[in-house]
Amino acid sequence: MPPLLNPDRVRFWNAIFGKASAEASVIAQRFGKAQKRKHRPKLQLSDDETSRLILLIYCTLAIEARANHLIDELVERGRLSELESTAVQRLSADAKWFMLPKLAGVKKRLDPACPPHQAIVELCARRNALFHVNFNRVRDTLPPAGKMLSLFSGFVEAMENLNVVLGRSTRPRRAVLELGVFQSPAS
Repeated sequence: MPPLLNPDRVRFWNAIFGKASAEASVIAQRFGKAQKRKHRPKLQLSDDETSRLILLIYCTLAIEARANHLIDELVERGRLSELESTAVQRLSADAKWFMLPKLAGVKKRLDPACPPHQAIVELCARRNALFHVNFNRVRDTLPPAGKMLSLFSGFVEAMENLNVVLGRSTRPRRAVLELGVFQSPAS
């Protein structure tokens, strides 16, 4: 076999496929089936890189899911038609996020250049760069662990701020905000 031209690309692919394979195994076990052969690639992302990649993926899925949920609520409340909802849901996750106040008839706007909503822009941009460009940029796209935790915290704050802007709550809920707070374990 010829030498690999881009080992980082292979490590990235193996990490994604490995996670998919692991989840398929979990589902199969629930149905009393076993996998014939385990996927054990030689080239893999480190556990840290894989965790950061998975966090990035799940954050962007959560942003999209939250925006779509709120859009569906606007349909249920008669603020949007089904046709309008379908059109809006075809937009990018961050476009939907920042359009939500206007769709809800709220005058206050979210500022994509300032925290906490800046995290939404950055998470979506990193996700887009990760999945829409070549694999050579994977390392540049995947933030260090501290930055990923900061982006997650920003997402949680943005989510609560959006709830306040939309009138879903009068102030950010402490219990939700604490989901984005991480501290070192006590010694």
